Amino acid sequence: MKTRKVNEPVKELSLDEKKNIEVERIFEQITNSARELLTVFEIEKYRTTVLVEHSKIGRYENLIREFLSYHWNFTMSKNKQGGYVIYFGYDGEAISKFGNRLYNDMLRKLIALTMKEATSVNIEDRIRVNHEPTDIHNFYYKRVMDGKTEHVTIQVQDLKTA
Repeated sequence: MKTRKVNEPVKELSLDEKKNIEVERIFEQITNSARELLTVFEIEKYRTTVLVEHSKIGRYENLIREFLSYHWNFTMSKNKQGGYVIYFGYDGEAISKFGNRLYNDMLRKLIALTMKEATSVNIEDRIRVNHEPTDIHNFYYKRVMDGKTEHVTIQVQDLKTA
């Protein structure tokens, strides 16, 4: 148990430190929401997710965590000022195969979780959405084929039956 002297001032967190803490908390909520949305797919590969703990690997200084599925990618990284940022991208092939509904549902969850009214400190400036579809599923397949490691977790979400 840490003790301090009565007259010793308590260090107040800066706004950037508070935002970083909130971005980390929200990243967890986003990945949980993303996993939940995937439970409707009958085929296992569409319910499989990969979480990469980049900060523990240490290869890329600015990458912290990354969450992948066949459908989308969430990356938490540090900007040049050390502020944590969440990037959201979605896969073009997944949209052409399944339509926009899943993407729209994830985007709604992302907005609901990160709007200033829903967070302890406004982090809206720390969220980036790539508005153009990209090729995520090939990177996802590579991570799945590489398998679990000390810093990579692969999960298959349970199928939710009606």
